Amino acid sequence: MRSREQLMAYLLLGVIVLTVLGAGGYFFILRPLADVEAAEVALHEDIEKLEKDLVTQRAIRKQIEIARIRSLPADLTLAEHEYMIALKRLADNAGITDYSTTKKSVDNSSRAVPQIAKGRPAYTKIAIDLNFKKTNMKALTEFLRGYYNLGIYHQITALSIKKDEDPSGKNTARRNNLNVSLTTEAIRIDGAENRRTLVQIPAAFAALGGGGLYRGLLLTPSAGRVVVPPLPTPTLAPVGRDYALIVQKDPFNGPYKETPPPPKKPLEIARIDDKKVRTDDKPTTVRVVLRGDSANGATFTAIANDGNLFPEGALKVDTKEYTIELPTTSASSGSTTITVIATSADGKETAKTTFKVTVEEPPPPPEPKLGPDISEVIILIGSTPRSDGTAWARIRDNYNRLRYEIEATSRGVTVIREEKLAGTLPWKKDLDYDYPAGLLVIADKETATKRTFKVLAITADGLILADLRPGNTAETAPVRPPGGKGGGGFGGFGGRGGVPPKQGKADPLAALGGNPLTAVPKPKYYRWDVGTSLAKLVELPEPEARKILEAVKQNGPVYELTANSD
Repeated sequence: MRSREQLMAYLLLGVIVLTVLGAGGYFFILRPLADVEAAEVALHEDIEKLEKDLVTQRAIRKQIEIARIRSLPADLTLAEHEYMIALKRLADNAGITDYSTTKKSVDNSSRAVPQIAKGRPAYTKIAIDLNFKKTNMKALTEFLRGYYNLGIYHQITALSIKKDEDPSGKNTARRNNLNVSLTTEAIRIDGAENRRTLVQIPAAFAALGGGGLYRGLLLTPSAGRVVVPPLPTPTLAPVGRDYALIVQKDPFNGPYKETPPPPKKPLEIARIDDKKVRTDDKPTTVRVVLRGDSANGATFTAIANDGNLFPEGALKVDTKEYTIELPTTSASSGSTTITVIATSADGKETAKTTFKVTVEEPPPPPEPKLGPDISEVIILIGSTPRSDGTAWARIRDNYNRLRYEIEATSRGVTVIREEKLAGTLPWKKDLDYDYPAGLLVIADKETATKRTFKVLAITADGLILADLRPGNTAETAPVRPPGGKGGGGFGGFGGRGGVPPKQGKADPLAALGGNPLTAVPKPKYYRWDVGTSLAKLVELPEPEARKILEAVKQNGPVYELTANSD
């Protein structure tokens, strides 16, 4: 074979070998590698799809959890009752006073509600009709704001607002002329929580009030009504939407101009009048009145500025009863200033005032309460001079069952008082009747009759008396006449044994009056006749009184004998 042919044969053989190698590389190397790469890409796509499905399922699960929270509770009867109460509370909080709520029938069949399975609806609806009368746009807006923040799955399916027209045109400024009718529907989804409250109680209440409070809220529908849980997704637009414009641009009654709020009233303490206290008296309570917008919850203190009446420093206060206690003071005079400082609950406002406390002089003793005048029933029933130079007299107090026994001797006059405790009991000496000899004190604690006499003489017709306290109606205290402990003399004489002391010539009337330093008024002289009352005393003229006093001074108190001896 020639060289050219050999060359072509080699070339052909090389082409065949290369073709076989290329085909083998493709089928046994490149194609498997491409298949592996395609499978890897498909696997990555499957992983990404599964990850997206997981995120979607998690989002759906979260939505289901939110739906279970915002759904009505599983007990449909409880749900209807609590939902009705919630709507009424929304109306009350909005200031709507004339309203009514009515349960409305609703179609929950398979034609109106999708089914999860046969006979298993995805949710169950309840419906309530509400009617508001004579309301206004502001109240309606507040109701709707609370309605959409309630936190459950519900919606208004029908709404009608009508204005009461006023043909007279007299009440054009009236805005509470709207009648509103609306229908609201709420749903209980399949698998809803079996709770006892309309809305779910957040677990944060357990951290704030403890497990007992949290369990109480979970099990008590009425307690859970005050809870408004935060919404996972706001129902109303959180930004860029001013719902107050609904009120300001009232489409039924024209633009609304809200009255500006009144100016804030600062914290102040009402005026506290100056007080007076008495020495060693019981503590005095002073009332404190706080005024202003921040008065509620404010506290106050009271400080004694000096130690004149009370210890210097803070006084006792009662912030619940709003009182200050002024303690007992032993001071008999003087005054002090009390400073009262009030502070608002937030500590931003304070108010201050002062008042003066003065020690008051003790009141005068009360006037004695006088009873009746019994002078008419106090009778001199007898007087008898005896042959032995003595004499006897008896006075009967028919009001008090008392009698006065008077004995006169040359040594002087004695007076005792006897009492009769009962009609069948004997007369008994009154041991409380203790006065100097010759002194006749007719007085008791119950009547206005209070007389003090000096018995000068006993006659056959009666008594000769000196009124030592003319015009005095006060209760008489024991009076000791001049002459020392022995007493018994007359006209200021007759010390021990009744013997008149030696003295110069003196006026008997002045002697009977005693020492002027005793401040005893000049006496009056009376004759008390037998059978007459104390009210019938006969006043003696001064000459006759002098004559009697001279005779008594010389001869003693038995006047008849002394008169005859002259």
